[in-house]
Amino acid sequence: MFPSDLNDLPKFILDQLGRGSADAKSPFHWPTLGTSDPHGAPRMRTVVLRRLIREERQLIIYTDRRAKKVAELEANAAAAIHVYDTRHRTQLRLAGVAETLTDGPLHDEAVKRTGQAQAADFVRSPAPGTAIDVKDGFDQNPDDLRENLAVILFTFHRAELLHLGGEAPRRALVKFSVEPPEPTWLVP
Repeated sequence: MFPSDLNDLPKFILDQLGRGSADAKSPFHWPTLGTSDPHGAPRMRTVVLRRLIREERQLIIYTDRRAKKVAELEANAAAAIHVYDTRHRTQLRLAGVAETLTDGPLHDEAVKRTGQAQAADFVRSPAPGTAIDVKDGFDQNPDDLRENLAVILFTFHRAELLHLGGEAPRRALVKFSVEPPEPTWLVP
């Protein structure tokens, strides 16, 4: 799975992310998003990769605009994505910046694409993370979808790939901040 030719790495990374955005069975569909809380402590959570905008190196993730990660990204746009493919023993780490969109074409598209089952994640009241007395102590109002749904647009400028399988581990860095992207082998 891991390319042996360094120049194949940028395409390989984008292909895996593209597959992940389309296939819920792909480990790349369920990345971990890293942000920083107001004190600089790391915050990690699993998210769903909804779409890859390949030419711009952008990942689209949906969230509730009331979630803590939205405030964290507004305070510090630096973010990271991590994926581990257990079957192929490959880790991908992306570094970049994220912005939260609550209107515009990408937001409109997200509202249209969100099915009824998915919409339930964004129409609960009170806000995500609020303490409640009983496990189902919240309301749902489908009319709140447009207001509560936000799009996280993550643009990555750097990728690091680590392969732990096969005869020998391999590790590489790809700088996507330059055109064409610059891949470099690293010591694993």
